[in-house]
Order: sequence, then C-alpha cells, then structure tokens
Amino acid sequence: MTILVLAAHPDDEVIGVGGTIAKLSKKEDIYVIIFTFGSTFPYSEDKYRIAEKRIKESFYAAKILGIKDIYFIGADFKMNRIHKDKFLINRIQKVIKDLNPRVLFYHSLTDGHPDHRAVHRFAKRLKGDFERYTFEVTSPFDLISSRPKLYVDITNVFHIKMKAIEYFISQKQITWFFRYYIPFKARIAGKIIGTKYAEVFIKDESRFWS
Repeated sequence: MTILVLAAHPDDEVIGVGGTIAKLSKKEDIYVIIFTFGSTFPYSEDKYRIAEKRIKESFYAAKILGIKDIYFIGADFKMNRIHKDKFLINRIQKVIKDLNPRVLFYHSLTDGHPDHRAVHRFAKRLKGDFERYTFEVTSPFDLISSRPKLYVDITNVFHIKMKAIEYFISQKQITWFFRYYIPFKARIAGKIIGTKYAEVFIKDESRFWS
C-alpha cells in the first residue's frame, strides 16, 4: 500500500504525521509532497540559504522516518493561489496516478497557519480512489472534533518522531515549543485510546471541490 502526505512546510509532515509515518513505513511505501521550501522563516536569513537548509533537514528526517521520497513544489510566495493553479493541480494529479496511494494525509482547514489551510483547499481539488485524513500542526481541534477520527498508537516509535524533529536545526526558534507540545498532545490522544502516545486524524468524508 502507498500513502501520500501533503505538507505546507518542511517539518509539518513530522509534526503532524511523523509517528504514523515511522510506524507504517516498515510495511508501506510513504511519499511526501512539500509545497514550500520554507524560505520565509527565519525572517532575518537569506531566503535561498534557509531553503537549502530546510530541504536538507527534511531529507535527513525522511531517512529516519522511512519516507521513500519527498517532492518539493517551491510555491513559497503563491500559497494563497495554489488551489486555483490548474497546472499544479494537474502536476500533482499525475503524481497521484503514478503512485496510486490508498491513503492521503493533508492539513486541516481549522489549522492556524494560512499555508496549512491553503494545502487543505488544494487537496480538496484532487481526485482519486483513496481515503482522506486531515492533521493539525498548530491546533488541538482534532482532539475535540466530533467528526470521525483515526487514532494511531505511536508509543513504540514516538522517540523516532522526536528525533526527526531535532533535525530541523534552522527552526530552533520554534522547535523548542514543539518539544513540549508534541508530547503533550500525543499523551492526550494516547489516553483516549489507552496507550502512552498516539496521533489523531480527522476522516475527511466531504466531496472534492470542482
């Protein structure tokens, strides 16, 4: 089975789905599409230099998580328009046809960052015979939502997820927060299903947008 993850920035795939990736990659083929190079943060650094750093960090993290490959789009300065970009939609649609994923993970529409919501809108335009699940990066809404959920026990691979986060050295201004937030949220999700750590996803059953 092939699984495809759509992420706005380098590190979103780790924060939102890292434990599940580490767990499932032992048996499944997992690919990630990252829509930006993450070149706009930190704001004080040269954009080309930070993009180069973040690309490398993502591939380092991908190796430890077991990701087969990462596709970078480089839409850093047009994220608010990607869901209207027919060329990009067709490009990703071709990737989907080639990979034939059975599961698609992407950002939730309730997540705090506008780029995350942009990826959600983009994902809603993709067609295919796959299950759809959304994840949160900066919001705990998935824990309190009444919509159908998928919980994944990541207790045995949680240390791998946390190690992968540490590869994003360029993001040290914010990774300190996720060192606390990720375990906190994973413990709450784990408590719900009776494990130490878990990730939670919302099943997206709504129809795609035309």
